[in-house]
Amino acid sequence: MRVVCLLFSKPSPISEIAEACYRWTPQVALRSEEAIFLEIEKCHRLYSEHALTLRLQALLKRFNAKARITIADDVFMSLAQARYPRSEKELLPLEALCDVASPFKRDQDIEKKVLTMIEELRRLGLKTLGEFIKLSPKELSSRFHYQSLELHRRLYNGSFDESLSLWPRFIPPERICESVSLEYAEKCQSLEPLLFVIKKIVNRAMARLTARGERLSKASLHFELEKLSTVKCTRRSWVFDLPLSQGAVTGLLPLIRERLSFELERESLMSSVERLQFDVLETVPGQYFQRHFFSKKEEEQEAWNSLIIRLCEKLGRKVAAAPVPAGVTAAPSGSMAVRDWYGHGEAGVPAAFIAENVEHYKPEKAWRRTVIERQSVEKNLDIGFVGVDIPLPDRPLRLLNKPELLIKKENTLVAADARWEILDWEGPERLSGEWWGEELSRDYFRVGTKNGEQLWVFRVPNSEVTSEVYLHGYFD
Repeated sequence: MRVVCLLFSKPSPISEIAEACYRWTPQVALRSEEAIFLEIEKCHRLYSEHALTLRLQALLKRFNAKARITIADDVFMSLAQARYPRSEKELLPLEALCDVASPFKRDQDIEKKVLTMIEELRRLGLKTLGEFIKLSPKELSSRFHYQSLELHRRLYNGSFDESLSLWPRFIPPERICESVSLEYAEKCQSLEPLLFVIKKIVNRAMARLTARGERLSKASLHFELEKLSTVKCTRRSWVFDLPLSQGAVTGLLPLIRERLSFELERESLMSSVERLQFDVLETVPGQYFQRHFFSKKEEEQEAWNSLIIRLCEKLGRKVAAAPVPAGVTAAPSGSMAVRDWYGHGEAGVPAAFIAENVEHYKPEKAWRRTVIERQSVEKNLDIGFVGVDIPLPDRPLRLLNKPELLIKKENTLVAADARWEILDWEGPERLSGEWWGEELSRDYFRVGTKNGEQLWVFRVPNSEVTSEVYLHGYFD
C-alpha cells in the first residue's frame, strides 16, 4: 500500500481540495479538518509519485492553501512523517504513537491512554519508535496490555489495513460553491482587480468539476458590496447560461470579462466589493476525463466552444437576424419610433406597430416589435409605455426559387404567362439585410386577386421603374 498524506497547519477548504483529488484516485479519506489521505497503490502506472507531488502542490496553490505532503507505505506512517519531519520510521519520536493508534480521527480516550504509555516508556529511557519496535511483545504485554501489542504489530508489520475496509467514506459536497472575502486593503470597485479574484474562485470550481468528470453549463456570480448609506442595493448578481459546456477557466473567463464590462459600464458599482461568490448551477457529463497526451483536439474544442459562447453572448443564440419592419429605426433612449402603417390587433381592434428599445450588441436588433391601439398612439407617443410582443407577419408557404418580374398596369399584374386582377394591396413591409452583409432592401406587399390567389410581391425602394414588381411567393 502507498498512501499520500496532506497535513494542513491552518484552517483550509479541505473538503473542496479532497474532492479535486478524485482526478488521481478514488480512494480518498479525511482526518477531521486536519489531513487528507490518498491511496495510490494501483495508480502507479498513471503517474509517478514525484509528478503527483508536483500536481498536488499546484492544486494547493489554486486553493491558496499550504500543506505538508508525504508518501509512505501506511496510513499512520504517512501522517506521522508529515507531522514530524523524519524520513525514517525509526527516528520518529514516541508522540507519533498517537497517530499510529488513530490515524483517521482524533479519539481523546485512545490518545489519553497512549500518552500515559509514552510517559512510562520515557521513564524506561525510550525516545524513538525504533527503540519501541525493538522491545519484545512479552515485555510490552506485561506492562501495557493489548494496546501496546497492537501498536507494536502495526509498526513491526508495516501494514494497517490492506483491504481499505476501515477507510472512512468521503462524501464530497453536493453543491459546488466557491467564495472569497476581500480584506479592507483589497476592496475595489474597478473590473480589472476583481478579475484576478474571479479567476481564482472559478479555477477552484473548475478543478472540482474536472475531478467529478463534469463540465459547466450554467453558473452564477455574486458581488456583495460594502454597506453604505448611499447604496440602495448591496448585492449584484449575474447568471451565465452557456450554449456549449466549458471545462476550463480559459474559455469561461473572457465571457465573464465581457459581460461584467458591459454591465458595469451601464451601472457602475456604488461601493467596494467585500465578497465574491461563484455558484455552479448546472453541469453536463464531461467528454474527456483524462487529457489526451498525443492530441490537441480537446484544447481546440475548448477554444472553439469559448468562441461560440462569446458570439452567442454578443449576437444572441439565434445568430440570424430577423427581418426589420418598414419605417422602424433605432430610436433614442426613452423614446419610440412609430411604424408608418396600421394593422389590426386582436378582435379586429385597430392597432399600430411600434418599436420599443431593447439592449443588444447588434444595432438592427436593438428594438422589439410591439402593438398598441391606434387611438392611443398620438396620446402615448411621448410617454414611456410597454407594449406586448406579437408574432411576425404571415409568410407564404410557397416560395419561388427566383423572383419573377411582373408589370403593374393600372389594376392588373402582368407576368410572362399569367395575369391577375388586383382586389386589395396590403403593405409595405420593408425587409433589409445586415449592415455588414450584402446590401438588400425590399418593400413587400400582400396582394389579393380576383381569382382568389394571394400573392407575395416586392418592389425595390427608390427604383427608377415604378411599374416593376417581383413575385416571390403564394399564400395558401
